[in-house]
Amino acid sequence: MTYKIAGVLLAAGMSRRAGPVNKLLAPVAGVAMVRRALAAMVEGGCAPVVVVTGHQAARVQAELAGDGILFAHNPAYGEGMGPSLRTGIAALPADVDAAIIGLGDMPHVEAQTYRQLIKSFSPSDGHKICMPGYQGKPGNPVLFGRRFFAELMAIAGDRGGRSVVTDNPAAVIDVAVEDPGIHLDHDTVQGLA
Repeated sequence: MTYKIAGVLLAAGMSRRAGPVNKLLAPVAGVAMVRRALAAMVEGGCAPVVVVTGHQAARVQAELAGDGILFAHNPAYGEGMGPSLRTGIAALPADVDAAIIGLGDMPHVEAQTYRQLIKSFSPSDGHKICMPGYQGKPGNPVLFGRRFFAELMAIAGDRGGRSVVTDNPAAVIDVAVEDPGIHLDHDTVQGLA
């Protein structure tokens, strides 16, 4: 069976630890961090993709504008990740079977990781949450089946979907990937090239 797997890219943060710059727009190997994160999600097979904006929304949207990309603005972006999750999930079309939640400050995740998560999603086998792991350690992005959308939308404050994973262990499948990028986020812009 073929499932419709969307992507939700969280790109609303204020980059407080990065100083005066918006780290999402900082170049990584000559390409804006958030653009690299989006490219892997799209190349990996997520469709449609919703990009959640907040801080400097117009600049982020201008950097990412393109065919097939949906934007959803989170006016409560200063409250942390919870409101961004709600905004992104709420913007998904009704016919989406699952969504992969990706982070705009994780530009090293490979497209192949998205493909592996999509391939692993199998609700009939109990594989309703697909979490990548590299060298035995879980990371991001994480795929959530539609049945968990309400739980994701109930998350408040600066918390991600980890509590949904923890609360539903029987639904989780660990997907081994050869991608150290699932552990590499950027709190600052130090060392970027």
